[in-house]
Amino acid sequence: MNTNTKQTENLAECGNKSKPLLCDVFSFGISTKKDTLTLRKSTYKILPKIKFKRKNEKKILLEKNDIASYKINIPFEVKKVKRSRSWLGNGFQSDDINCYSEWEEEIKVYDRELLSAFIKQCFLNNGISFDGRTYQNIA
Repeated sequence: MNTNTKQTENLAECGNKSKPLLCDVFSFGISTKKDTLTLRKSTYKILPKIKFKRKNEKKILLEKNDIASYKINIPFEVKKVKRSRSWLGNGFQSDDINCYSEWEEEIKVYDRELLSAFIKQCFLNNGISFDGRTYQNIA
């Protein structure tokens, strides 16, 4: 009878995903200075919240690798935007209100639909399908 209880505990533990899982995450980065798109694959170890009594799962990055890099040849607009940064924490007291710097910067804004199609095609070229919500490695 004790053996049956142990089996049930193991099944419950497995059902609650209380064991660490490995997860591959595909992402991309865009450099507007170099006009490049970089595809990346990151591998995470996910520690379950149940076993360690956390509110959320803990994700540990094991490795991060660039898959490919592509030159972006998509039309863009140059827009001016205002930027600001608080000076708090850099030698100023917390009661120094309105201590920040402002500046204007020019940024590139790519056509959203063309950029989205370009990113999807780059993932497909590397054997990774993209359905708008998740990535799947089909290679």
